[in-house]
Amino acid sequence: MTGQASWRPNREEPTPMSLLQTKLKILVGQEIVVVMEDNRAFRGTLIEFDAETLVLRNVVEALPNNASGWEEPTSSTGIVQKVVTWQGVFSHENTNADIVKLKDVMIQTAHVLRIWEWSLKNVEKPSHVEMAGNSPVTMAGTRVTRKP
Repeated sequence: MTGQASWRPNREEPTPMSLLQTKLKILVGQEIVVVMEDNRAFRGTLIEFDAETLVLRNVVEALPNNASGWEEPTSSTGIVQKVVTWQGVFSHENTNADIVKLKDVMIQTAHVLRIWEWSLKNVEKPSHVEMAGNSPVTMAGTRVTRKP
């Protein structure tokens, strides 16, 4: 019969890797920083990833406006019990609760603003910022933005 399309098995062709996946592939096992939409930052070792999710291990977190720097994300193991009465809803937490460190963190890539490798080989001196010297106007070590 002429004009018929040739038969192909019903299988999906592998989709090409996105630019993000291509860049992340070389960073598996390396420490990276992931900045989220809400400006929280997570630093940890990239264990695995796909088009939608990143998995980091040994994670520390930096919150916006947090001067103390990187902290271990923790969670309570307590179970909150709620009791409904005629007077209202009351809740209390189990007093035997522990605070635990989270080992692996899964991050949805849809909520990520930036990702970069946490490494000294991935840095350079910024051209728009300089450190003030011993000037009487500024304190030594103060960061001063240069005017264009």
